Amino acid sequence: MSIPLTRRQALASLGLGAAALAGGAMESGCGLLGRRPNVVLFVADDLGSVDLRCYGSKDLLTPHIDNLAHGGVRFTQFYVTAPACTPSRTAMLTGRQHPRALR
Repeated sequence: MSIPLTRRQALASLGLGAAALAGGAMESGCGLLGRRPNVVLFVADDLGSVDLRCYGSKDLLTPHIDNLAHGGVRFTQFYVTAPACTPSRTAMLTGRQHPRALR
């Protein structure tokens, strides 16, 4: 015997099922519960991705940065809001697009 469901009941059942699955996934999430991540962000003038050894540079020795990079997560695609460093830094620090950061 089948019991007809209204759209509201079907969506509620689907939502509860998804929440139950997501809760189980978060519970087992990589052992990071209760641990706050350490984040290191380098902001430097005229430093490109090809200047660091952890990104493939053969010219410069950057052993301390390489150790940090190998023990963590690295950005492999990064974009700036402006080609000059000051507007990009302003946007990063204020959270606003660089033309609007000073308004």
